[in-house]
Amino acid sequence: MTKWPWWAAASVVATVLLCSVSLSARYRVEAGNRAVGLLMEAGAIREAAAVEGRTFDEALGYLADRGLTGVAVTEQRVADVVATGRLSLFTTDRGTSLQGPPSLLARVARGVARRGGLGGPPLSASDSALGLSFRGDLDALSVTSIGIDPETAESVRRLGLVLVARHANAVGSDPAYIRDVLEESRENGATAYLPAGDQVLGFRTSLEDTALALNDIPLDYLTPEFVRLAGDSTVSAEAIGRTARLHAMQQAEADRTALSTIVERYAKAYRERNVRWLLVRPPSLGGPGPLRGMAQTLLAVERAVVAEGGVVRTPRPFDDPVPAPWVAPLIALAALPALAWGVGALFPRGRARQAALLAIGLLAGLGVVEPTRPLAAFGLSVAFPILGYLWLRAKPEAPVPLAYAVVTGLSLVGGLCVAGMLVGLPYMLQLEQFVGVKASVGVPLLVVGLILLVDHVRPSELWAKPILWGTAAVGLVGLAALAFMLARTGNENPAAVSDLELRFRSVLDRILHTRPRTKEFLIGHPALVVGLALRRLAGSRPTLGPWASILLVVGAIGQTSVVNTLCHLHTPLDVSLTRVVIGWVLGGILGAVAWWGVRRIVQRAL
Repeated sequence: MTKWPWWAAASVVATVLLCSVSLSARYRVEAGNRAVGLLMEAGAIREAAAVEGRTFDEALGYLADRGLTGVAVTEQRVADVVATGRLSLFTTDRGTSLQGPPSLLARVARGVARRGGLGGPPLSASDSALGLSFRGDLDALSVTSIGIDPETAESVRRLGLVLVARHANAVGSDPAYIRDVLEESRENGATAYLPAGDQVLGFRTSLEDTALALNDIPLDYLTPEFVRLAGDSTVSAEAIGRTARLHAMQQAEADRTALSTIVERYAKAYRERNVRWLLVRPPSLGGPGPLRGMAQTLLAVERAVVAEGGVVRTPRPFDDPVPAPWVAPLIALAALPALAWGVGALFPRGRARQAALLAIGLLAGLGVVEPTRPLAAFGLSVAFPILGYLWLRAKPEAPVPLAYAVVTGLSLVGGLCVAGMLVGLPYMLQLEQFVGVKASVGVPLLVVGLILLVDHVRPSELWAKPILWGTAAVGLVGLAALAFMLARTGNENPAAVSDLELRFRSVLDRILHTRPRTKEFLIGHPALVVGLALRRLAGSRPTLGPWASILLVVGAIGQTSVVNTLCHLHTPLDVSLTRVVIGWVLGGILGAVAWWGVRRIVQRAL
């Protein structure tokens, strides 16, 4: 068996140090931006104020004293203003006459002009000083945007709240329309833009113009997570320096959710996913005192954010962490000696060894060039957990605590390589993702299983042996478990999670600083500890060897999960590392307890 040399250990240490240099830039950006804003919609506030007999300004002041940071104001259409009675339309043989306050008519004229007159000549003054005549398409006029209400905007600004303008993508919104709409909102005091509807302004042909306008005017862009807005990714990428993530619950969802769950969800969005704006909706619109319900929700969310280390005030977009350009290539090169030792341990001689050495050389080369760097990161995420098990084969006499620490430490290095080589604002905002998440979980499990299988059965003998029903059943169960785990693995965790598991996670979140991954501390790490202990006992009782290997393969689930935790690059670095450490400690404790019981069973059986 190939021994673990000093230069392989030095290679691992150098890799960790270089990853630390790269990740320090990301950590400084995350630690220096802890502000989160609490946003509510002006329409909901106005309606609640009317029910309680308060003015809009009074309601704003009441909520501002209870944590409200910003107000989202949706653009008005001509039909919306007509419905309020502030604008009147009279249809005659010569066209349509519009009557209302001069300031309102000026907004209508600007809205119609930026839509090319809507098929008629420019709006002209009528006989009345308070009227305009319109001879275009009346249906198109009714849905024409006239921007956000200046009076509402003034009330928001007067209280020092952030004004977020909401605009829908209108039919025929060309670059000139987009710029004029956003400039009008900026003139009214807006400092951020949040799309209304299911499309971003300018979708599909003018998204670059939208991003250019946001950068020039300037306005921040709020991108809602878990919502598939057409054009969102393009505008976020083009205006990345002005982009901040937003989390919201739909009112229909909030109506069915307990306040404690709502608060926990908002707090997690801030703590775990770099979200900096929370669009808060009350748990219910019914009942007396709707403003009081809004205030209670705001106060509860604010307390939860502060408990997670944040502060409720006007947030700002993240700066782009830019580590030195030489760091990422050196990470791949520094890992090369350790991987070369792993190749020698896995393939002592022959063409397979030569091919594997060529592969890791190519891997290091991929890490040098930026476009192929994600491929190198994927390779390292797969290689280091396997390297941990190869270290186990080279150190059969290693004490269980040391082996547990080294194997998990090497897996952690694999995750650090991904995080250290893929540092940047696109990953923090989840505009780009590590695409090898599922493969970095599945491939090491299969390779480790094959390595441990070969330790017990020669490949030539394996094909000659008959398949037993018990062996087939175990194999099918294992494949089903692997498929289920891979389905639940990913940046957005697409598989459904049961209510029982959600409650269990919630309990862990309340007890612990950061919830560890269930498959680590309840499955993988305890199985690894018991497998390591059983392996040492198998030195004198060979019949225990296969059982030890099975547990070690199950333990690999926890190792790939450690890597997977660091691959979620939109999660703050301190949260990911804390999650790994807590899971490792709890898993070790549970493993020790499990071994105490297993050892008694083994001693009685033998």
